[in-house]
This record gives sequence, structure tokens and C-alpha cells, in this order.
Amino acid sequence: MAAVPEGLPLVATVAQLAAARRLSRRGVLVRTPRTLEALGRMDTVCFDKTGTLTENRLRLSRVAGADGTVRRAGDPETADTVRTAARACPRLDGDGARPTHATDEAILDAAGDDPGWRQEEGLPFETSRGYAAAVGREDGTGP
Repeated sequence: MAAVPEGLPLVATVAQLAAARRLSRRGVLVRTPRTLEALGRMDTVCFDKTGTLTENRLRLSRVAGADGTVRRAGDPETADTVRTAARACPRLDGDGARPTHATDEAILDAAGDDPGWRQEEGLPFETSRGYAAAVGREDGTGP
């Protein structure tokens, strides 16, 4: 029987938990701290799934117009399309609140401020309904 200090398993567990905590501060999800020991022995890590390594933040990168042309989201030609899409994104609480869905948030970020638009009502996306919607008006229009 080998002589193993009784506290060694505890020290190893504490070290793994400390490493998991440090990684979580950098945005890494560690589900099982024991896997960190195995990860430390690896030379190469391969990923085969698109999106495995992400920032957990969606960004609008391209916009397809009604005519089928695809342009970068920042191009001046896409501004009207992106603004129209942003106006259809419901906010939680009217004008200033953040959207409830990450896709809506990405579209709103790409559109930028729209001071002339005021949302009147909004329906966040629900799977059972299958859509999200917003109703609003431009300043000086409507009743």
C-alpha cells in the first residue's frame, strides 16, 4: 500500500475549484472541475461544431434586402432596412428598455438610436405564438 497523505484529495479538489473559478471570471463555463486536470495535459484541442467557441453575443453582420442583395450591416444602403427591423423589435417596457430576445438586441444595437420612434406596445417572442411584434409611431404622427 502506497503512502498517500490524507489531505491530498482535498487539496486537489480545492485546486480544481480555484481554477474553475478563475476561468469563470474570464467567461469560461466549467461544468466539472475534474476535467481541468485532463485539459491541462492536452496539447491540442479540436472543435467540430460551428459556434462552439463564441462570446455569447449576437451581432448583425449582413443584411439581405427585398431584392435579394446582401450587404454588410454597416453599409449606408442597409440603414433603412435595419431601422425598420429595429422598430419591429419589442422592448420590455417601451422606449428605453432592453429587449427580451438576443436577436432583437443584436438588431437594435446595429440600428443605433432612433429618437424619432416611440414604441406603444410590444409582444416579446414566445414559442407558442411563433413571433414577436412591436407597434409604435414616429414623433408628430398619429393621434
